[in-house]
Amino acid sequence: MRENLEHVSTGKDKIAVEIVAGIYLSAEPDRLIGLAEMFDYKKTNQITIGYRINEAYWHRGIATETVALLIAYLCDDIGIQTIKAFVMPENKYSERVLMNNGFTKDKNMVQGKTGAEKKWLVCTYLIIKTVM
Repeated sequence: MRENLEHVSTGKDKIAVEIVAGIYLSAEPDRLIGLAEMFDYKKTNQITIGYRINEAYWHRGIATETVALLIAYLCDDIGIQTIKAFVMPENKYSERVLMNNGFTKDKNMVQGKTGAEKKWLVCTYLIIKTVM
């Protein structure tokens, strides 16, 4: 994942970092079935994650395992203390993925483009780890 890191300084407390990793199954190593992303890294030791799985692979525990691997990598290997994720309120399966991985629901927030663009509501989930 480190070789896919793109780094651009954007301010005193935030660094623009985005890592997008492909999700593959060992049984189908040549087939991309989803994406995992890490972005919005802040110098306060916080990052946001996201994931997308091809619909043909839903309900197989792949998203849950992907999030577990992201947590292990970010917290144990990198030392990130706070991981954030956003989920649309109607996406109960994604909410369950996060809750099963130790996230807690934080608050609702509006996210989207300003002006004439439509805004949408998302729920914020957090997991906070203490680095030993």
